[in-house]
Amino acid sequence: MTMNMRAWGRLRWFRPVASVAGLVLVVVLPAPLSGQFGEEHAFKWFTGCAPIRITGQHHDTRLLRDAQVSGDITSDLPADVKHILRSKLDEHALATEDVFAWGLSGDLEEGTVLPRMEVSVLTQPSGRRDISMSFQKWLRDPISDKEHYATTWRVDVGDRPSRENELANIEAFIGFFLDEYLEVNAEACNDKPRR
Repeated sequence: MTMNMRAWGRLRWFRPVASVAGLVLVVVLPAPLSGQFGEEHAFKWFTGCAPIRITGQHHDTRLLRDAQVSGDITSDLPADVKHILRSKLDEHALATEDVFAWGLSGDLEEGTVLPRMEVSVLTQPSGRRDISMSFQKWLRDPISDKEHYATTWRVDVGDRPSRENELANIEAFIGFFLDEYLEVNAEACNDKPRR
């Protein structure tokens, strides 16, 4: 009985002390890592306001109806989709054709692979276009020590009743992307001239 009372006396203080210690670890330790926007936002959007490339493909399945077509039915992005994306990025001096930017890593001798907006357009036989947009950053996997593009944000813009609505939705989604991107990269982007 005395042993149980002593153990209870020690354990009774353990829970509040452990709770406070746990709270301190949760609140204080991640703060320098996450900054003011949180780890998830930093992972998704932060690039130091690096320029963004637009890449992608258009798969037009309507071409399969033509018996003359053989091989690849893939082409560059449709002009209207590319125009919306480029003009929105250009408003903030973010669009680029470059693959590398020199000196973004802090070392003038070393180039950094730029982030990209990867867009995939699938035109159905009905003419409807299913569109996916993803923001991709060049990341390194510490386990395999491999580097490659990784998607940190993605949205699908398919199954729209009209082409006008589809383009309006693309504009809305790139607008949402820019709101988030510019908020997280605000300090670096404030130094860039607008067009």
